[in-house]
Amino acid sequence: MNLKEARKLFDTLRDGRRVLIKRHAFADHPGRKFTHNEVLALVLGNGVLRSNHVRNPAPNSFVWHCQDDRKVPCQLAVVFDTDENGQIIVVISSYREIG
Repeated sequence: MNLKEARKLFDTLRDGRRVLIKRHAFADHPGRKFTHNEVLALVLGNGVLRSNHVRNPAPNSFVWHCQDDRKVPCQLAVVFDTDENGQIIVVISSYREIG
């Protein structure tokens, strides 16, 4: 899927709140201080979806670039999947600098 298609699908799924947050996105790196609810709010908030250019990206993943409530830049790696009700956004990881 190209970035233009991914952005359109991402917006559609966000509007329908079709989002699944994987535990890794908030629990495996406690120093980043994410909670499940915060990650969900970040996905549903303002930001921009970009291609994933990390060294070893998850296949067919994209990155949602946004800011938390303190204006700290955050990056959420997302993929698209399906569940019993159709397509969903799956947040597989999250990152922010904690200083």
